Parts: sequence; C-alpha cells; structure tokens
Amino acid sequence: MTEYNLPVDHRAGVTAHIENPDHTTGLLSLAEIEPGIFEAATVGNLAGIYRFTIEANGVTYRGAPFSREELLNGAIFRGTPETPGQPIGGVSKDDLCHLLSCVVGQDCLTPRLEESLKKKGLDVGALRKCLELFCRTQ
Repeated sequence: MTEYNLPVDHRAGVTAHIENPDHTTGLLSLAEIEPGIFEAATVGNLAGIYRFTIEANGVTYRGAPFSREELLNGAIFRGTPETPGQPIGGVSKDDLCHLLSCVVGQDCLTPRLEESLKKKGLDVGALRKCLELFCRTQ
C-alpha cells in the first residue's frame, strides 16, 4: 500500500473477509511484513472459488483518516490430470480446440467486434495463431 509512491508504513490496518466455495465466511487480519506490504495465510480445504473483500483503514501522512476496499478472487481445483492432452472433467483437447475455434471464428467475431477488441488491446489474429499452435496435431 502506498501514498504518493511511498509505502504506508505502520499507518494502516488491513483485513480480508473471505467467502468460501460453500458460502461460509471468515475474517483474516493481515500483518504488515514490510512497510506497506501486508499478508496473511489461510488453508483452502474446498475446491472452488474463494472471494476476498480486502479492507484497509489508516491515516495519511497529514493524519487524515482513509479507507479502501478491493475485491479479489482465488480458485482451487483438484483432480485435474497431470498428463498433457488428457481429458479434464470429460472434455478432451479436441473438444476444447473445437469450441475455441468456433468462438474466435468469423461466425462469432464480426469484423466490427474484432476491430473494437483490437482498439482495446486484444489482437484476435494473434489469438487465432496461438490457437492453431495449441490445436495442431503432432
């Protein structure tokens, strides 16, 4: 955490509200391990999406109170194969390639949408080349 590019050194407290995949909740207090650097550890016992609401409260260099909030997500997946090309949850590499080829194909991405994506920094042509490399048979 910084103020004017300088660490907020021992002037803030940070907590994380956690929503687990089963919708139970918890609260973590983050420790300031270095000036402006906060961390905490928790165990993710369940596979799925964990939602974190990070809240920081403190004072500025001039002593004015501040509070900030940020939402973060984390995911834990179990049971995925370690062998490349093996099906994941019943979906094969060929299935995935077929789906992605359809999604980035010209039937789904109109020239107008493709141009809009390019203006936002996504090069669909480069994405198609990556897909070709991933999906080609060896």
